[in-house]
Amino acid sequence: MYRMPYALAVVVTSTMLMSSTQPVTAWAADAPVADAAMHGDGDTVRALLADGGDVNTAQGDGMTALHWAAFRDDVVLAAALIEADADIAAATRVGGITPLSMAATLLLALGGVFVAGQQGRLEAAFAAQLAIDHEKCFAEFGTGHPPIDAAEAEARLAAVHGVEVSVPAGEDGEQMALVDARSCEYDGGHMTHLLYEVEGRPVSLFVVPDVRHTERSLDVVGHQARLWSADDVGYVLVGDGASADDGAAMDRVAAYMRAHE
Repeated sequence: MYRMPYALAVVVTSTMLMSSTQPVTAWAADAPVADAAMHGDGDTVRALLADGGDVNTAQGDGMTALHWAAFRDDVVLAAALIEADADIAAATRVGGITPLSMAATLLLALGGVFVAGQQGRLEAAFAAQLAIDHEKCFAEFGTGHPPIDAAEAEARLAAVHGVEVSVPAGEDGEQMALVDARSCEYDGGHMTHLLYEVEGRPVSLFVVPDVRHTERSLDVVGHQARLWSADDVGYVLVGDGASADDGAAMDRVAAYMRAHE
């Protein structure tokens, strides 16, 4: 996992902290919200919070739900917990570990999420989560792979994962190559992760069924993201870089993807 320097993450997240009084964290043998977060069960976490569950009750070792969201790099869950007044400075009993020190990258992402305003927070959190997933997948998969055929990728996704999805092919003229196709689980079900190399740089297209995104461009965790929807399918395109040139390049890739959905 990439670790942002602690001081930088403090600066980024300070606007989330300076105007609020942090609640006192309670340690208890029964910590259902933290337990659900430990298992990555976002639906149960949200249901417990809706029923009045305490977002800051910690497990016996001091681990809170926000600790577990940070440990799992779960931006969407962390955003929901902070909306519910999770204590960002809660410390464990041993070592005094805070969520910030566990995953500065996640909290850096949340800095962008909370700047986005109430209406776009869920989508911004989701895009930040996918940017982290994009980074992890390409760190493991690497670059320089030979292209694969889009029709073969569609057939493999259908045969192995039961997923029916239209896969945009690569384009020699655009120096764009499809290099892998995967089916992934997320908090709301399954989505398809299509891995491309564009002029040798990694780009991910996430295809999420039964989701509608507001069409928008985001800069999250040092990555460009483009969101749109078509026919009740949500698309999130993620690429590296945050410069104006990177943004223009992503706009061109997004236009190509939308024309070849």
